[in-house]
Amino acid sequence: MLMQKMITSIFSLPDIVLLEIFQYLSSEDVLYAFADSENIRLANLLREHGSFQQICLSSELSRSQYVFLSHGIWHYESVRSFVCKEIFCDFIAFLTPCRMFPSLVDLRIQFIRGYHDSLQNFVLLHASTLTHLSVEVSEQASIVKGYRPLFRRVLPHLNRLKLLDTYWQSNATV
Repeated sequence: MLMQKMITSIFSLPDIVLLEIFQYLSSEDVLYAFADSENIRLANLLREHGSFQQICLSSELSRSQYVFLSHGIWHYESVRSFVCKEIFCDFIAFLTPCRMFPSLVDLRIQFIRGYHDSLQNFVLLHASTLTHLSVEVSEQASIVKGYRPLFRRVLPHLNRLKLLDTYWQSNATV
C-alpha cells in the first residue's frame, strides 16, 4: 500500500487554531507574517482578530518592515489606535501628508525626543475623532518647553477629547 504524503500549510489549520496563534503575537507581527497573503479566509480572520484596529510602531519591527506594512497592508479606515514609540516618532512625518485614519480615537506618542510640525499636523488632521491623546517626552528630549506650542495649537481643536496624558519629568517646567 502506497501512502500519500500530505502537504500541510498554516492555511490548512482550523480558524480557532489560527486565532489562538494570533493571540501570542503582536498585531504587527501577525500582519507582517500573514496579511500579504491572497488568502481571503486569513484576511477575514485577521479582521476578526482586530489586527487592523491598532498600529504600534516600536522596535519590534524594523523601519523597512513598517514601510512594507504601510503600503497596502494596514487598513487605514479600520485603525482606531495608533501608538508611536521611540525612534519611530519621525515616521509620523512619513504618514502625515497622505494618510488619514478616519476612525482614529486613541493616539499615543511615547518617548518623543523633539517637537516636529508633522506631529502637530497629524494631531490636527485627526482632531475630529480623537478622544485620547498621550504624549510622553523622552528623558533625552532637548527642550521640553518646545511642546507648549503643540498643546496650545492642538488642544482648542480637540473637541471630542476625553483624556489627555502628558508625561513630563518632575524637574522640568512646561
